[in-house]
Amino acid sequence: MNRYIIIIILVLLTCGPEQPAPETRAQFARAQALYRNRHFDESLAALQPVRAANPDFAAAAVLEARIHFFTRRFEQAERVLTEALAAQESPYTRLWLGRVIAVHDDRQDEAADHFRTVIASDPENYMAHYYLGRCLEAGRNWQAALVEYETALAMEYQLTHVHAHMATLFSRLEMRERARQHYERLRQLGASEAVLARVASAVGGEAE
Repeated sequence: MNRYIIIIILVLLTCGPEQPAPETRAQFARAQALYRNRHFDESLAALQPVRAANPDFAAAAVLEARIHFFTRRFEQAERVLTEALAAQESPYTRLWLGRVIAVHDDRQDEAADHFRTVIASDPENYMAHYYLGRCLEAGRNWQAALVEYETALAMEYQLTHVHAHMATLFSRLEMRERARQHYERLRQLGASEAVLARVASAVGGEAE
């Protein structure tokens, strides 16, 4: 878990209409640990009493939505996040709502609006810039996507997935030297062979 997400979760834990009791926090920590170990069903079961005791506990709502997201229950994830946002505005909740909506090819503009809203309130949210870039890339707005990716990298240069997207986009724009630079950065960061092969294929062998 990167440091930005840790900070956001701490904010969610300490802000809101009502703070959870210590035993609720302990149960939430157990659900988080199960989630990190990819025991999604067990995590969801551990989370249910937390959600029942504190319906407005934003961090618990987001964790439930993330479980639904990674088990491909996208409608449930969207419902949970929409309800959480109605109760309490949160950039982290909205970021995840945008991610959930973005799984639908025909809703990229809607997802992009959520990421723009996050950026308006939190300009240094590099993940929002990255996901906005992905929406723009999906809409073939490549120049605008590159701007968002470059903004994300300026804040967090260790994002291998951003370098992968940028190598591909620069190749599409016939900026092969820039594509090669991002491919080399992927190699330096220790990207997997599968990622390197995919990017090399996307840039037409220019990265070899």
